[in-house]
Amino acid sequence: MTVSVSTIGVFKTLPAALSVSLGEGARFADLIGEVAKEYPEFREILCAEEDRGVVVLQNGRSILLNGGMDAPLAEGDDLFIAPMTYGG
Repeated sequence: MTVSVSTIGVFKTLPAALSVSLGEGARFADLIGEVAKEYPEFREILCAEEDRGVVVLQNGRSILLNGGMDAPLAEGDDLFIAPMTYGG
């Protein structure tokens, strides 16, 4: 299955949009591992011990409402990841 990941803010070294292929039954934690293979800072930012205030939306809803790290992913899911506050 393929999911889309869009990022802004603290993820400056990542492309603004990624298309990630995952196996069936993948969860958000699997996505982190897959993206971190090419961009190790992705895991470092999302899984930091200090709270960086990162928001993850899965199809426009907080991923926390769907299980957080254990949230199941489906073909075509759109994930948006950003710091809690972002300005310009």
